[in-house]
Amino acid sequence: ILTRRSSDLSSGINAEYGGVEGLIEVSNPNHARKGQVKTDKVAGEASQLTRRQKEELARQNYQRLQLECKTDQAQKDLARLAIIRKKREEEAAKNAAGPAPK
Repeated sequence: ILTRRSSDLSSGINAEYGGVEGLIEVSNPNHARKGQVKTDKVAGEASQLTRRQKEELARQNYQRLQLECKTDQAQKDLARLAIIRKKREEEAAKNAAGPAPK
């Protein structure tokens, strides 16, 4: 049913036919917003690096920390190595003391 709004008739504004167009404001989330800022302008030089360059820097940093034995993995490796060395020293001392009786 198409009806004219009484408020439109009395105010002299161009009359729209009935419906809910004026009652509900709909915003399209896919519509591009004005004033969006690109990240390279905001973040500065850090965002000038590509993903691969960032990964390469992260890998180099991890390798440096690994060589300095500052990573968890390196510390665990050193702990295992210390246990193995201790066992080998005990076995060497045991073998040096003499043959075991048969």
